[in-house]
Amino acid sequence: MDFTLSKCIPGCDHTLTPYQFEKETPTGDTHWRRTQVVRVLKSFEAAKRVMSRQGIHQVYVFLKAGRWISAYSNISDNIAYRALKQRRGYEKYPRFHYPRFLVVQAIYGSTDTPIPDCFMKLCLDMSHHWGIRINPSKPFYPRLEDSEKELALMKGVYHEPPKPKTLQDLSAQSASIPVVGSYDDGEQSCSIQKTYGMTGIIKPEPVDDDNFLQMGENHNVSTSHAFERRISQLERNFERRMAGVQRDLEHRVGNLVGHHFSKYQAQLQINTTRAEEDHETRLSEAREKLKEIHQHALRAQKHADMAVKMAEALYESLTTATKRPVSDDPYDDEHSSKRVRGA
Repeated sequence: MDFTLSKCIPGCDHTLTPYQFEKETPTGDTHWRRTQVVRVLKSFEAAKRVMSRQGIHQVYVFLKAGRWISAYSNISDNIAYRALKQRRGYEKYPRFHYPRFLVVQAIYGSTDTPIPDCFMKLCLDMSHHWGIRINPSKPFYPRLEDSEKELALMKGVYHEPPKPKTLQDLSAQSASIPVVGSYDDGEQSCSIQKTYGMTGIIKPEPVDDDNFLQMGENHNVSTSHAFERRISQLERNFERRMAGVQRDLEHRVGNLVGHHFSKYQAQLQINTTRAEEDHETRLSEAREKLKEIHQHALRAQKHADMAVKMAEALYESLTTATKRPVSDDPYDDEHSSKRVRGA
């Protein structure tokens, strides 16, 4: 949405509160959505202390719509980041749109967690667009004396004009002074740092075209060297951060492997103990069964012995009865009968 004076009247205080975005945070990871809102609004309040009124209004209009709140915590899936990197489906948006950059930097560039590598590359692209170095770990709140150039840069559609060919053009170009604002939460103060293309304007004596071209070449060479130094410094910072990320990753992987090994070892010990207890239980049960069988065998043996004794006694009595002599006297039976009756 473009900026016009009619949209930014003096009574417009550009106030945004978290409650205005509650309708954007009811689904998905509500905590992450609200975290984005808090971080972005905090950065916007700091920007209001540094940026121009038209710049503040550009950011205000974009934030108020609420279409920058993402459902994903990964930066590569963030809505604003995908638009800045021209990912599929976002080609229609300007690549260097500053309000989107403010959102991405507030969420991923000003926290205690390591800054993503892709965000550092995005800062490098934005540095080329604005012509100044942008520190990924510090908020970037631009402000230019040339309001038209500032507005074009914020919209992401600015193109550097052709290099000047006269001293008058050089003087006019130096009037546009980029400003980098930074806000320190700890000291509750803000500062404005001006980056000048030239240290001053001095009217020189008339020079011919050859001398002027030589001056222009020297100026371009010094600018190129300064830019190369900035790129080299960014590359060194990037390499250091990558080394730190690699060390942190190795440390985390080591901790993770150690944790899983300890967990596996503990589980193995538990399983071994359970197996030993189960084996001991089964062995005890087998011993009890064997003892019970032995007792049954003893009782059976005892009964068998008693049966043998009874059989022997019966056999002996039968044998004794068989060996008793039989009398031939018929009176013996009679006398026996009498004895029985008398008894």
